[in-house]
Amino acid sequence: MIKLENRWKELARSHENLKHSVAGAGAGIISSIVTCPLDVAKTRLQNQGILSPGEKMYKGTVGTLSRILYEEGVRGLYRGLGPTILGYLPTWAIYFTAYDYCKGRWAEEISK
Repeated sequence: MIKLENRWKELARSHENLKHSVAGAGAGIISSIVTCPLDVAKTRLQNQGILSPGEKMYKGTVGTLSRILYEEGVRGLYRGLGPTILGYLPTWAIYFTAYDYCKGRWAEEISK
């Protein structure tokens, strides 16, 4: 009877881990979509002047975003979103799962 009870606890914990992994992956996707235009602007600002030193193509974050939007459209603001999502998805899934596991495990240890 004790083995069966332990098995149910393991199944419940693995179900919780799956929920946290999916939540973490979802959070990674949402954060990637929201921050991608800022990441594109940051990259453009960092790399300006490489082709012709001293000449600045972009001026400030808002100016960079508006220029990209004007010249390339919305699609230009989301360049590199695919690789970013592929990088963040497993990272956040693992992070959320590990965080919840450690939080529960340490709470058990402290309460003993």
